[in-house]
Amino acid sequence: MYNVKAPQRRPRRHPYTRMSHDNLRLDGFPHIIPTHQPIPRKTSLDENTIRAPKATAPQSTPEFDEATIKARPPLAARVPVQPEAEDLTVRPAPVHPRGNIALFREVLDRVAREARAEEKERRRAEDLRRQREAEELKRQAEERKRQEEERKRKVAAQDQYNVSWHFIIAGRVHPGSLRVGSFPWPVLLAVRSAEDIRMEDVEEFLFRDEGLTVGQERDRLRQEILRWHPDRFNPRILSYIHPSDRALILEVAGCVARILNELKSRMNCPTPSPPRSPTSQRT
Repeated sequence: MYNVKAPQRRPRRHPYTRMSHDNLRLDGFPHIIPTHQPIPRKTSLDENTIRAPKATAPQSTPEFDEATIKARPPLAARVPVQPEAEDLTVRPAPVHPRGNIALFREVLDRVAREARAEEKERRRAEDLRRQREAEELKRQAEERKRQEEERKRKVAAQDQYNVSWHFIIAGRVHPGSLRVGSFPWPVLLAVRSAEDIRMEDVEEFLFRDEGLTVGQERDRLRQEILRWHPDRFNPRILSYIHPSDRALILEVAGCVARILNELKSRMNCPTPSPPRSPTSQRT
């Protein structure tokens, strides 16, 4: 290893301290003199240093005679009227009769009451909103349940309708056992007379909410027309009808046949769209 002497550390000095030999006090400590201030020098007071005061012109005093005082305008005309300035006087705050601490507590209590009232109103609105949402969900659930029950009832009625006609065609019905209330009609409601058979009810029973195509609807309508046609209905069904209800069942069956023919004519000739106005044709 090399025997190199380590460099000596320089002593720290104040940046505004002078270490001159003529700047030492008797006790030997340095005298701190800022560098940005000039060093004071001793001056002698002689006649060359002291200057005489500047001579000023004598001020003339106004003459206050009677003519000069009368010639002057009144004081109100000489002094301009100043506009009323805004009152900027700093007045002390009103002191609460019970002290500032009581006033501070009263303010805090009022703010807390307002916050509690707002929170109560917010919770009430939130509860009302939740109640309305619950009622809406309940109504939707009831509507879905009603639609599902209606669909099931319609499916059950259609199945019963098809099964009853299958038994009638197969001859598995006792003669004279069919009455008006037990006869398979193409409607969901009970039938007591010909007025209970409407076109909307028949159409809803046969085609609505089935997802059938146009061709399937035509085939089903053709099958129903053949089933209710008087030439095929009377000879085959009359023996199974009770004698007291035979005339009423034939009347209702004729009404069903007419409705089916109207549905066929409407399906073959759809309702034409309304004629366009001349203005729309020009555009």
